[in-house]
Amino acid sequence: MERERRTFFSVFYFMINLGSMLSTIISPILRADVHCIGKSCYPLAFGVPALLMFVAILIFFAGRKQYKMVPLSGNVIGQVCKCIWHAIAKKCTRNKTEKKKNHWLDHAEDKYEPEFIDNVKRVMRVLWLFLPLPVFWALFDQQGSRWTLQAEQMDGHVGSWGRIKPDQLQVLNPILILVLIPIFEHIVYPFLEYCKIPARPLQKMVVGMMFGGLAFVIAGFVQIKLDTYKESHLSSVESGVTFINTVDCPISISSSIYSKILQPNQISELIRFKENNISISGKCETTGYRTTFNASYKDGHSYQLVLMTTKQGIFKIKKFEDMRSKPKAGRASISIINNLAVPLDNNYIQLIRTDDKDQHLRFNITQFNTTDFNPVEPGSYTISIPGTTSSRYFLPEEYTLGTGAVYTLLLYTSNNIRDYNPSQVKELLHTSVDVNQVSMFYMIPQYIVITIGEVLFSVTGLSFAYNEAPQSMKSVVQAGWLTTTAVGNLIVVFVAEISLIPSQTAEFFLFAALMGLDIILFAIMTCFYTYSGPLTPYSSPDASSDTDTLVNNEIKEDIPLQDTNGIKNKYS
Repeated sequence: MERERRTFFSVFYFMINLGSMLSTIISPILRADVHCIGKSCYPLAFGVPALLMFVAILIFFAGRKQYKMVPLSGNVIGQVCKCIWHAIAKKCTRNKTEKKKNHWLDHAEDKYEPEFIDNVKRVMRVLWLFLPLPVFWALFDQQGSRWTLQAEQMDGHVGSWGRIKPDQLQVLNPILILVLIPIFEHIVYPFLEYCKIPARPLQKMVVGMMFGGLAFVIAGFVQIKLDTYKESHLSSVESGVTFINTVDCPISISSSIYSKILQPNQISELIRFKENNISISGKCETTGYRTTFNASYKDGHSYQLVLMTTKQGIFKIKKFEDMRSKPKAGRASISIINNLAVPLDNNYIQLIRTDDKDQHLRFNITQFNTTDFNPVEPGSYTISIPGTTSSRYFLPEEYTLGTGAVYTLLLYTSNNIRDYNPSQVKELLHTSVDVNQVSMFYMIPQYIVITIGEVLFSVTGLSFAYNEAPQSMKSVVQAGWLTTTAVGNLIVVFVAEISLIPSQTAEFFLFAALMGLDIILFAIMTCFYTYSGPLTPYSSPDASSDTDTLVNNEIKEDIPLQDTNGIKNKYS
């Protein structure tokens, strides 16, 4: 009976994760690769699952005659709570001369049947054991939050197969579930039984929690590797600038923060400083043209200072906002600076994907100005600008925009150009933030480890909660089991909101340490737990077999049945 019950919950969990696998693969594709009016198609990504859910409801409704419908009667959870409250109240107000009860819930026996009180005792024993469990869910559910953010810092390219999006990496969990459940059911558990190695439910749950903590230790070391490639953020009192020379001659720059000669098309490194106002002098080494630029800077912000010449040949410096943080969702980000000597008559510049001409990004930009940083899917792109007629002109360069990188594309012409000629437009691509260097494959071990932990902990826990619950209170215990998941999510929200730990690496190790302490507590609690089989309303708490249940029912058939609310029937 125990093996069949365990198999049922394994199949149940298997089907849940089959649906999870399909949704995790398909939804990001619908969101990112299908375009609605030139943008990511979130309506389709949400609409398709909603439609499938509607179809599932119809199928479920069509098969209603195949189920045994048990009419609802009473509020079991409400009656359990009332029984507990009544027992506490009676215990607090009892007469000191009154005989001491064996259990504090026995104080409710003046209002509730002994069998009902025994069932509540059993429920309380199980729910007490559930108290440490939310910590496991606090770790497990970070696959859709912290681990996805970790994947955004990594490279998802898989060669000719394309690119894995960060939110698609979660599909590893349901895929591994579908593989591991049959392995555990048909190989691991039978092998343990053959070797006579004890593998009772609570023992398996403890081992599952150990795997969950180990997964976060692995995630912490992966984050350490990621941090080695990460540019340190500007502090709250720092600003940063990058000089970009688009002029045909070397420019000598003099300021309190940077003094150097920049060659044509040269870009400086990021200069960090703590001044709010800076005066910058620039001098063309061949013509002697000079300019002075004064600007204010906000702390914590970075800027690009572009050295340019106007149509009239005037040398100047112009400041644009820069972006020094990784784009979200594993994308690239790009901004275009229009430094063309001739206006484009309000025509637009277009970024077109080479392998899919329908995917393009349009930039409306005026002369000597810049666009915002726009997220784009990583890949190869070409630039389209207005031609001399109504046609579009494709610039010869093809750019590969990598995952997690930030780019600024400058379009400019030589100083002596006075008439618009698209073939003489020059391009300069500046990378503010480098592409992700670490492959997402580094995250596979932590997914394997936490999924093993899930099979041992979650599937076993579902079966344990059902098996240990009294016959009439299985919904109460299952509700308690699901509540542990909700509380685990609240723990993650709390830790994330208080933001006491700025380092993601330290946060991973903190959760692993918290899991370690939780494992010790739970293991100690399990040492004092005594397993019991399913109870009917008239079974004793020690009943553990279907045969005993049947005998008890036959012996007590002449006894008036307990009412549905567990309250004593009154007889004259």
